[in-house]
This record gives sequence, C-alpha cells and structure tokens, in this order.
Amino acid sequence: MSTGASECRCRVPASVGTSLGLVLVLLLMAVGAVAGEGAVTSSTSIHTHANDVAETYGVNLDAAGNLRDNASGTNAGWVNFAPAAGGLTFTPNAKRGREVWRIRLYAFPDPVGRNPWPWLGCTGCDGVFTDGDRYEASRCPLQPLSVIITHPSGSPVYKRLIISRHGAGQTIQDINAIDVPPPYLVQLLTPDPLCYALCPNYRRNVILDQDYFDRVRNARRGDGRYAQVKWAFWSCTAPTVTPCRTP
Repeated sequence: MSTGASECRCRVPASVGTSLGLVLVLLLMAVGAVAGEGAVTSSTSIHTHANDVAETYGVNLDAAGNLRDNASGTNAGWVNFAPAAGGLTFTPNAKRGREVWRIRLYAFPDPVGRNPWPWLGCTGCDGVFTDGDRYEASRCPLQPLSVIITHPSGSPVYKRLIISRHGAGQTIQDINAIDVPPPYLVQLLTPDPLCYALCPNYRRNVILDQDYFDRVRNARRGDGRYAQVKWAFWSCTAPTVTPCRTP
C-alpha cells in the first residue's frame, strides 16, 4: 500500500499533436504578416524619363518625392513642374494640336435625271448620282479636274489640285485640310472636261466662310470644321441659235 500522491499522465495522440503544431505555425505567420503590413522601406528610388520624345515623356520624382522636370501633352505642349521662378510653366506645342478646316471636293457625272429645263431637250443635273448616271458615264468617264483653293482676295494660295477618279469608280472625291481659318475661295478651273459640262445649277466658284462650315453639320456657331463642295456634270450641249433671214 502506497501512501505517496498518485500521478496521472495523459497521452496525447500523435495526430492531435501535429495538428496543434500546424495551427501554431499558421498563427505565427499571420501575426508576422500583419506586423509587416505597416513597414515602410527606407529606400527612395528616383524615376527618370528622358522627356524628349513622345515615347519617353513622363513626370520625374526627386528623392523627396517631389515632381520635377517636364510632362508632355502630345497635342498640347510641355508642363514644367520645377521652373527656376517656381510654380508651373506651360509651353504650347506649336506643331501639334492646330485646328484644321477640312474641305471635301465631290464631283460626279449627272447625265440622267429630270431637270428644270425641259425645253433644252437634255436629261441630267438632278443632283443625284444614280445607276443610270453610272451606266452612261461608263462610255466616257469623268476626266481629272483642276481645282485651286485661295483666300477670296486671290492670295494666298492654299491648294493647287488635280483631282481624279479612284480605280474603276465614276465619281471624284478628295479631302483637303487647311490650318488657316476661313474664308476660302474654291475655284473649278476645268468646268468642261471631255464629254461633259458643268451643270447650270452648280457654281464654278464657291466661297466658304465660317458660317458655311457651321451649316454643313449643324455645328455650334464657330465650331464647324467640315465643308463639302459638289460639282455635277451633264452631257448636254448648249443649243445653237439660228438667226432669222431678212427678206
């Protein structure tokens, strides 16, 4: 008979011990992650850009994190974040972002269709290019046209053009951009190409002012930048007048 205190020992299964160890490891990793979240690195890297062409422009940072050097806007210009006098400076880009006025020149043969001059005995000049016009024009395609675009005073001259058909097409289309504000004078120098003559209801010379540009696409006053000049040609020849013979 033993009078000493009894000793009780409990054995923990190996699988349970392994699970507790794994839980402890995961807990320590989570605590370390939370602690490291607020860590601030002491190194400060300087971002450098060449700032000389569109592919390398960018804002630079100095060691203190301040903006320096230039930022480029490809359609606007350069912004200097650290000029000698402080503040910001802006240098517009003179070669980019300039406004242009676009003029579409459109000419087409129009020998088929009803017109307001039935006494002339000719068809055409209805202002619509149809399959009938295309068929008739296949016999004699519209030849290249000479066009000049100037200021209404005649000087300066903005464009001297020879516009022609593209491929097998029967119409002539050409778009021109001018970076000088209107007005312009568009002059057709060849109103009588081979087989055709300019329709009487179309003007040979057209003046384009800013209002003309605004009306084409119903733009706000002063915002219009697109205009179209059309010329239609028919195959009617001017009637000859036989003078009366005096008795």
